[in-house]
Amino acid sequence: MPFLLLFFLILVCLPESWPAPAEWLGLPAGPWWPAALTWVSVFFLSAVTAVLSHRLGIALYRQTSDREVVLRRYGLLRLAHLFGLFAFFGLALYLLGWGWAVRCLGPADAQGVPQPFPGSELLLLTPFLAALAFGWACFYDVDRALHQTGPAPLDAPGWGRWGYVLFQARQNLAFVGVPLILLMSHKALHQSFPGPDEATVIEGAYLVAVVGVYFGLPWFLRLVWGLKPMPPGPLRDRLEAAGRRVGFRYSDILLWDTHRTIANAMVAGLSPYLRYVLLSDRLIEELTPDEVEAVFGHEIGHVKHLHMPYYLGFLFASFLVVGGLLELVLYQPPAAVAGEPAPAAQAPAPDPAGGEPLTDALFPIPLTLGLGAYIFVVFGFLSRRCERQADLFGCRTVSCGRRDCTGHDATTPLPAGAAGLCPTGITTFVSALEKVGRLNGMGRQKKLGWLLAWLHSTIGHRVDFLHAVAADPGLAARFQRRVVWVKWCLMLLLVLGAGLLVMTSPLGWNHLRPF
Repeated sequence: MPFLLLFFLILVCLPESWPAPAEWLGLPAGPWWPAALTWVSVFFLSAVTAVLSHRLGIALYRQTSDREVVLRRYGLLRLAHLFGLFAFFGLALYLLGWGWAVRCLGPADAQGVPQPFPGSELLLLTPFLAALAFGWACFYDVDRALHQTGPAPLDAPGWGRWGYVLFQARQNLAFVGVPLILLMSHKALHQSFPGPDEATVIEGAYLVAVVGVYFGLPWFLRLVWGLKPMPPGPLRDRLEAAGRRVGFRYSDILLWDTHRTIANAMVAGLSPYLRYVLLSDRLIEELTPDEVEAVFGHEIGHVKHLHMPYYLGFLFASFLVVGGLLELVLYQPPAAVAGEPAPAAQAPAPDPAGGEPLTDALFPIPLTLGLGAYIFVVFGFLSRRCERQADLFGCRTVSCGRRDCTGHDATTPLPAGAAGLCPTGITTFVSALEKVGRLNGMGRQKKLGWLLAWLHSTIGHRVDFLHAVAADPGLAARFQRRVVWVKWCLMLLLVLGAGLLVMTSPLGWNHLRPF
């Protein structure tokens, strides 16, 4: 869940200060009690996760429950663990006073109020990251049991528990780390050099850094994940031929070494000069060459349909509009809404320990909930349809275009540009999809699928859609038209909403700056 992690951690790092511990807790003065309560909560959550993970691992080894049921419980446990961490950390910041305790460590100004210090965001995130790492350590038992008791049992991964944690950190935090480091560096420079002239230079440098990261992230992934070029051979030759046939430009095809624990693929990079296609080791070992080519075509489909640029634009516009609406609702005085002059507001007394006034400190809560609900519903809806677009392109990549096709051999011609769609191509991709699901312990589960697979949909729903396309070839074209209309109508609404906020708000663009 790198996307959810990035979204949450950025929101946590944006505020400058946090409220003091709730008075009804009756904590003694000083930052040490909030810190102690926060870390006690971390260990309590880790203990609960350890017990639940151990029970699931035992159920897999003893086969006391249906495997599909255990897989569903494991998916729910991981999802509940992540959202439980979000809730715990929010309570630690707003109720226990953890953020206030970190702020108390900073240097005091002339009035004795602690000020933010460079790097404080890293210290602020420490309990959350520690709980996340302890959770991965607990999930090691379940993942090991899954791979040893599955349809194609594997030996234990080539690492121990903490090697597994390091692997999870590299896979999940590679996308999160760079944007967070940029944000922390940006804030630290402004704190160290608060002058207006320095601010202009900092903003210019920050913009250059963001653009550099935007295009250089594939190289960073290659470095952090230890990716190597796929060795020469028949499979690489086949994939390169498929790329030429569909007009796909890329830099290299890389082997993703996961110690045979993950069967997956992905494409990284917007520019063809720095774009990699990643295929994991277990995917290559377990799938047939036809199936690997179909998965390769699925990744090409994301590029051909411009999914990544659209996602970035959609999320940026959504962030501006939803954040601006929430700020407009929360901060506009009721008298101004009724057309009456707004009464003079009395400024709240500053907290001598550096905490925010409660009304200001609580603003990120509705912002986070509003953005989170919007992204879960709307972006999840879009992402699932884009995933089906890529599924169809994967089918077309290995299709001959004959509707009466009964099978392919080495001499079967495949049309250029992935222009065909045949039953064999659909069957090949469906086989690859179901095999990837089994290898990753996902199954075809449809129950609670909207919750467990909100970005990709479940294997079962994706397979059923492709079977429907095979029965009704016209369904693919109708689906594509609907997706195009939905995508661009939503984008148009967001752009119009942003413009309307600017024109109608007395603060203009300030209402599109939720922080």
